[in-house]
Amino acid sequence: MERLCQLRQFLEPDNNKTVVTLAFLYGSWNTLLAATATATATATATATTTPSLLFQQRKFSQQLEKLLTTAVEASSVNNDDIQIRTCGPIIRIDDSDDDCMAQFLGDDDYYNNNNNKYCHEKEGMPCPPSQLPVLVLALQSPAQEKARIHYIDDISPHQLMSCVVVNNNKDIVLDETNTAVQTLITESIKAVVEDVMTENVIAKLQNQKNQKKRSNTDSPNMSSAGDDESLRIFIAGDRSSVGKSSICLGLLGSFLRQGYDPSSLAYIKPATQCEAPQLVQAYCESKGIACHAVGPLVYYKGFTRAFLAGETGQTTQDLLEECGKSVDDIAQGKRVVLVDGVGFPAVGSICGTDNASVAKACGYPNGTTHRNPPGVVLVGGSGVGAAVDAFNLNATYFEMAQVPVMGAIFNKLNTEGYYSLENCKEQVTSYFRQNEHQQLQGRIPFGFLPMYEKLGADDAINHVDEYIQLFSNHVDVQAVLDSATRVKQRYSSDSIVATTMEIDAPSSANNSTPPTKRMRLNGQHNGSKRKAAAVLTRADVERLASQQGAATA
Repeated sequence: MERLCQLRQFLEPDNNKTVVTLAFLYGSWNTLLAATATATATATATATTTPSLLFQQRKFSQQLEKLLTTAVEASSVNNDDIQIRTCGPIIRIDDSDDDCMAQFLGDDDYYNNNNNKYCHEKEGMPCPPSQLPVLVLALQSPAQEKARIHYIDDISPHQLMSCVVVNNNKDIVLDETNTAVQTLITESIKAVVEDVMTENVIAKLQNQKNQKKRSNTDSPNMSSAGDDESLRIFIAGDRSSVGKSSICLGLLGSFLRQGYDPSSLAYIKPATQCEAPQLVQAYCESKGIACHAVGPLVYYKGFTRAFLAGETGQTTQDLLEECGKSVDDIAQGKRVVLVDGVGFPAVGSICGTDNASVAKACGYPNGTTHRNPPGVVLVGGSGVGAAVDAFNLNATYFEMAQVPVMGAIFNKLNTEGYYSLENCKEQVTSYFRQNEHQQLQGRIPFGFLPMYEKLGADDAINHVDEYIQLFSNHVDVQAVLDSATRVKQRYSSDSIVATTMEIDAPSSANNSTPPTKRMRLNGQHNGSKRKAAAVLTRADVERLASQQGAATA
């Protein structure tokens, strides 16, 4: 397996070319192959030959190389950019070798470990298909430390075995009379090679473009490229008071435990309903972490009615741009920025400033009028069916707005009973592992936290360290960072449509329409002209709201 994943180390390729090789993976239950491999090992009787692991079959190797060459030559890629090499054509995947066994058992944690020498830096080692044998294609470009592994699993094991025979010399060979299957193999390889080489070209062009962007400092409406180095993570909740701010507290404390300098972190709540001091704010101030705990968007008493009446003097675009600018400012020179949401995802939608819109507005600057969205962590509650249902409902809200949800942290779980933390963790984790849509989106449960009532006590600040230790024990903080990094990298490609920051605008600069959520063309509202409303101060809005019977915040 090491040869497949580190092609350039073993094969001494041309430094300017992508190395490609094709191998044949099988299991001990494929009796024809296993018996032949054992016989080969016995015949050679060399100390370096283990039963069936990377044993050499010259004829078979030549045939695989011929198929690979045919596929590459028939592809649309430039053949001069590819170097085909032979790399031990046959591998038994359930050999006693630890690395082979880890892959055979589908140990994703092992293969996705950043320290694993076999792990491709972006994708990890993919687990093999459930049925073997299978052809595996490995490609490694000059810029990659590890190869990219692709299983050609659209050729069924039955089809593959129908093409494999043992000749008179007891060698495994391909039946060259079975042209139908060989054509399928060639077409499948061709498609994978074209996809991967196209991705490499796009990545190369994107890197060149990013370098050009970094050298261009003329960006009047967005922050300079320097703050784009920060990792932005949006924390949302599936309901109010689910514990978003305490999750932010746990993440920040865990980052410090991982070795992050306080000056490299930041916390901001760009939109809020509550202006009372929060524990996370006190923690940030005590540790020297940059913190902006209130606003710039505050849903104070009477705000929404005043906004709809045009009395706040602000449009939806104004509010979102203020949120985005506040995050850009605090992100300067930071490594990680936590953006705390408000309430549940739809809070603020009456003004066009729901959590999904705020998340997009606080994303990564991409040019002068566009942003790439940050990854979202949804904070959920206890239970199994209810927890998953709430996650799906709220994740869909973000998904429809093209804001990626990375996964969830389930908070305030009981430690005992039918809905204990362990019971809920087992069932909810099982759901995420089985659900095709969650897997497609790359979503995972990052952790399950028990109820910690001391955070609600008057002396909560004295228990913060204990809470952070508890948080670190129950939440995979590194997985949160890794997911956020993947989101940032994914949306940096030109193939992804970035978020525009332009909101519906009036057709004339002289329009007398008040600045409401959506500005109507030609000043029309419900079929008639509206007079521009007087702009009121916050104090005026709150006083009028109180006079009209609004509840005290």
